Parts: sequence; structure tokens; C-alpha cells
Amino acid sequence: MNRSTPSFVFGTFRLVVLSLLALALLLGTGLLFAAVLSLVNDDGIVSSRNLSVGLVCGLIGWLFAAVFHLRRETVAIAVRDREHFVPTAKLLLAEMGYDVTLRNPKQLSTRPRFHSLLLGGGIEVLLDATYAHLTGPKLCVELLRHRLRVSAHLGLVQQSLREKSRITEKLVKRAELRLRIKPHLLAELQTNVVDVLMAKSDVVCEVSLLAQSERGIPESTLDFQIDRWLEQNASQVDVHKHFIQLHKPLSSGEIALPDAV
Repeated sequence: MNRSTPSFVFGTFRLVVLSLLALALLLGTGLLFAAVLSLVNDDGIVSSRNLSVGLVCGLIGWLFAAVFHLRRETVAIAVRDREHFVPTAKLLLAEMGYDVTLRNPKQLSTRPRFHSLLLGGGIEVLLDATYAHLTGPKLCVELLRHRLRVSAHLGLVQQSLREKSRITEKLVKRAELRLRIKPHLLAELQTNVVDVLMAKSDVVCEVSLLAQSERGIPESTLDFQIDRWLEQNASQVDVHKHFIQLHKPLSSGEIALPDAV
């Protein structure tokens, strides 16, 4: 079976149901006018004169309403995203029940489908430098403008959510870390702290190194082995030395004096 057959059957059923509803609405309006006339003419509602005049009045009233809502007019709306406007308008018009044809990249032409019950003809869409001009029945044009406005608003929301540069947290201008760790953890400090910060900022390390020994550190180690490397690679060096106090033993001729009381 052709796939278009269920759609055609559903469209025909929808057309019949809506036609019956429109007929019932017309009859109801005619009966309402007939009831008003029965009060004036002191006659029954279903009398031929009141019923015929009521139907005519109801038909005229609905014709005036149709002329007011279905008269053709042109509405201009501002366009922000020109690249996606025409495909979006084409999709919305198809959802409303129009057959859409693309005359050129800036103009759309439509006609109502048979079972869509869209009165007043099709809608024309013309895109210029800054505006889109919608021409068609007033009621349908207003409906299309409302849908385009909602679609544009949703597009802006989705775009703002997709922005990678969107700021969602507080930013720190400067951070100073002071810590004391063992020498064997320096490699892990480089990987887990220094490299992470260097990926997002400029990093300068201010090192505070404390070395102490009960036996003493040879001064030549600081002056020759370490100081030379520091002069070549460090921008600012400040070394503080604390010497071991050597106590000289007493000779045989020296007498230890008692402390003064």
C-alpha cells in the first residue's frame, strides 16, 4: 500500500469533521438570531420567517468575520539569522498545512493543501537585506509570525548553551600556593600542580629550600656546586648560612675562671 494513502484518508476524515463542525456552528448562530427575532416578532423560533432570517444574519456575520481575519496584508519582521531563516520558514509553513515552493534563495511561495482548511490563499515570504515580508491572510500571517518569533527565541537559547566561552564560574586573577613537601614528590608536584596551572596561566615558582645537617654541610658545596647553577638559571637568589660554632679546648696552662656571682 502506498504510504500517502493513510495520510489522504486521515486528511479527508479531518475535512469532513471540520466541515460538520462549521455547519453546526453556522446553524447554532442562525438559531441564536432566530431566538432574538422570535422575541421581537412574538413568534416561534423554528418559524420559517425567523429561521430563514436568522440563518442569513448568521451567515453574514461569519462572512464579515472571515473578511476581517482573512483579508490579505503584508507584515515585515526583522531577521537576525539570514542563513537559517528561509529553511525555518519553509518548515513552519509545511507544518501549518501549506505546500511550499522555493522561487529563489530569498523568496517562498505557498498554497494551502486540500485538507488543511486554510482559507484566504497562500502566504508569500520575501527576504531582503534586513527584513522578511510576509504576505497572506491576516490570521495565517500572524500565526506564522508568532511561530517564527518562538523559533528565533529558541535558537538564541540553544546558541547560548552551546557557547564554549560562556562564563559559568568565578575567575581567579592571581593565586599563590605555599607548601612544604619531600624532595621525592617534586616530580608529582610538577605534573599535578605546575603543569596544570601553566596550561591556563603564566607560572613563576618561588622556591624556599631548607637544608640542615647535624654534621654540617661543606661551604664549598653551596659556593661552587650550587651557586654556579643558581647564577645561570635563577633570577633572584638569597642564601642564608648558619655556621656550626666550634668550641676550642682549654690548654694545660689556662685556668677556667668561675662565673661571676
